[in-house]
Amino acid sequence: MISATPAAADSYEQVTCRNYKFTRTSWSAVCHVPYGRARAMAGCYDGTQHYGRWVGRGTWKFGMSCGRSKLAYFDVETLKN
Repeated sequence: MISATPAAADSYEQVTCRNYKFTRTSWSAVCHVPYGRARAMAGCYDGTQHYGRWVGRGTWKFGMSCGRSKLAYFDVETLKN
């Protein structure tokens, strides 16, 4: 089960995310990328993985959906360049 409190903030390498929202099939959060690049990803119960586009510095709404499949896990991937 995936859960987070509304005030929770997580750090993925250099990226900080807050305001998480979850449904059975998707997730979203507001993430700040101070340097490098980052993208959202979702792993689904049907075995597929979905990736967002790489974004640079700034504050972005990240999120991903598994379509009709249930969300199994999520991540924010980073590149430091």
